[in-house]
Amino acid sequence: MQQLELGLKGRFWATDYLVFVCDEASFVGCFWELIEKSLVIGAEVGIQVIFLVIGAHQRPTFLATRAPPSPTFYLKTQFGEKDLEHFRAYLVQDSIGGYKQQ
Repeated sequence: MQQLELGLKGRFWATDYLVFVCDEASFVGCFWELIEKSLVIGAEVGIQVIFLVIGAHQRPTFLATRAPPSPTFYLKTQFGEKDLEHFRAYLVQDSIGGYKQQ
């Protein structure tokens, strides 16, 4: 966790996004702490935190309460390349719009 924190604060030099691939069970324990810390640091340094949530049919409670502005994409339990189309389209649209670190 410490290396991720240092990388986020150091901006990874060219990182605009931090993407978590997770499921609803990910929002407990030490992974939850990593996510929460990433949200705080990401907001501080201008890195957008995005979630790809596997197997959820609605926004997990953690994201609804702690990360309402974070883009969230839902994937089937057995997802494939085609299931990532909305996520890829979001990144393309965001880059066209000029999202960059502050």
